[in-house]
Amino acid sequence: MAPIFKYVTFRSFNSGSILAAVLGMIALASFVVLAFMQDATDRIKYSGLFQNRDELRIKAYSLLDATIAVISEIQEIDGGLYSPSQGWNDPVGYAQIQLNDDLKIEINIEDETGKLSLTQATPLILNTLFEEMGIPLSDAEILTDSLLDWMDSDNLTRLNGAELDYYERQSPPYKPADDSLKSLGELFLIQDFDIFFLDDKGIPNYLYNQFKDAISLYHNELVNLNTANTLVHKVISRVNGHDSGPLYNYLIGEDKIPGSEDDQLINSLTHPYYPSPLNPGINMANIYAHVLKITITISRGDSNFLLSAIIKNHNVSSAIENNSEEKSNNLEGNSSIKVTDEDNNAKLTLEYPFDILLLTENQRI
Repeated sequence: MAPIFKYVTFRSFNSGSILAAVLGMIALASFVVLAFMQDATDRIKYSGLFQNRDELRIKAYSLLDATIAVISEIQEIDGGLYSPSQGWNDPVGYAQIQLNDDLKIEINIEDETGKLSLTQATPLILNTLFEEMGIPLSDAEILTDSLLDWMDSDNLTRLNGAELDYYERQSPPYKPADDSLKSLGELFLIQDFDIFFLDDKGIPNYLYNQFKDAISLYHNELVNLNTANTLVHKVISRVNGHDSGPLYNYLIGEDKIPGSEDDQLINSLTHPYYPSPLNPGINMANIYAHVLKITITISRGDSNFLLSAIIKNHNVSSAIENNSEEKSNNLEGNSSIKVTDEDNNAKLTLEYPFDILLLTENQRI
């Protein structure tokens, strides 16, 4: 039998195929290297953000100390805090603090006592506020009674209010707080507030913004007329029984723009424009800024830090008469910070001229 030979034919690769294969391998290797470099860059940037955040945090607390020092000095020099026009609206400029060029800093100081105290709000005050906001009286009474029912500790339903039985019928059911509001976000849980304070898309509307700018959760003081907005002035004038027009026009100066450089202030209860209440036994007004909200925003590149504080002059007792002990305790603060020296375990107490009622990081109050 003749041998059978098998022939194996080797197909040669042309130079174009080899080049394509090599380029493919190079492209794959480049992709892997780029992915690694991107991951490494992201990790470095991520670590850098936290390192910057720590530096910004230290800077923010230093600025808070400086801000409180400026406010305290102005109060000492002028005999009281009345209005941002005294200079405490710009603590950096007042203290001539030198800042690094790469830092972006914003300090906002708001007088909470320029707003109506929610913890001291009566049906008369709330009904008047809602009416001045443009809400009909019948609806205003529902909002007023519902809000007061939400905050009081009993289960007695006011004429137009709502208590536990109403909220248990909601889907899903829930219970009223039976306590003062901890945030304005609670409003949307209260009967009919979502109807008036939210638009069709569920976003807080202009009525909510008016209420937010007129009401404070953080004080139980009389209202500072120097920093109250026009809505608050109208409410006080109706309750106190005086004409708010001349007083407000005096405070906002000749340009009639609140918050401008020509704003004026009242620093005496004997001032010609200070109103005398016509309703006996009712007085909502004062001229002092006792409780301030300080918001410090500091950023460098992509890193940022937010520090918010509510402070109260601890040398000033509440000006509200017949204020219950329970309500006062809700607003108690801390005017000292205890620091421990790790080297010798010595404890140092730093006394602040203001009580710190609330302090938050990276969260707006």
